[in-house]
Amino acid sequence: SWTETDVSTSYYRFLANLSAGTTYEFQNRQTCSDGTWSSYSSSVEFTTTGVAVGGGDDPNDENRGGEDDGATTDDGGDNTTDANCSPVDISGLFTSSVGNSNAYIYTPQPLGAINNQFRYRPVGTNNWATTDISTVYYRYLSSLSAGTQYEFQTRQECATDSWSAYTDSEYFTTTGSNANSKVTANLPKPLSLTELGQVNPIYNNRGLTLELFPNPAINRLNLNLNTELNRGDQIRVMDQMGRVVQQVNVAEGNDRIELNISDLLSGVYMLQVQTKSGVVVKKFIKG
Repeated sequence: SWTETDVSTSYYRFLANLSAGTTYEFQNRQTCSDGTWSSYSSSVEFTTTGVAVGGGDDPNDENRGGEDDGATTDDGGDNTTDANCSPVDISGLFTSSVGNSNAYIYTPQPLGAINNQFRYRPVGTNNWATTDISTVYYRYLSSLSAGTQYEFQTRQECATDSWSAYTDSEYFTTTGSNANSKVTANLPKPLSLTELGQVNPIYNNRGLTLELFPNPAINRLNLNLNTELNRGDQIRVMDQMGRVVQQVNVAEGNDRIELNISDLLSGVYMLQVQTKSGVVVKKFIKG
């Protein structure tokens, strides 16, 4: 049995959850100018490092590229969770282009474009399929079963090797009744962040831009936005674990704010400005 990745214009894929000490073969195909597919190429081989467990080779442990064609199954276990790294707001989980065998799934990115991962499964089954780890805010799932309800969750890497727990589940149901249907041409496009903001406010920053200076900063950090802050807007400083270490509630309208960061330890932080128009996040360094 072969495991397939997603269909993409990218020239590479990242394969994860492979078996240690195991030789794998891979092939590639491409779409031609008339929209048809070439045959798969001859195989090229590589061998993972380490020692094979039980000497076995399970081709279904290969990678996915963010879709069901190449999804890795697991039992939902996760031994890398960091209790200080908070899951994203489940209200931001979203779907689009749900068809007989395909769907786009989305996650908000309150800490910016950091590594994230999804897992999904038909409702009522035990094993999760996991997507690749990426900084993009969506994944394309294909080779799903038609007329089936799926649940999906997401997690984020707040700092190197420090992951949040997976969120609770959000759900979608594929259309149709042909379980063998498969999308191979005229693939739908993912929603842009602007389009997502029109249907889900958690994605909507409405063109907000934030400038921080000086950066790195020692005692004072200046915030300059392209819109005026209003009473009730919030400014949060978060460490690399996603913990809020400083919060300011805006008392009056202003598009320029000065923060006292002298009490913060040296390191990298994320500054989040939440307004009625949306959220914008920017990284800064405390010297």
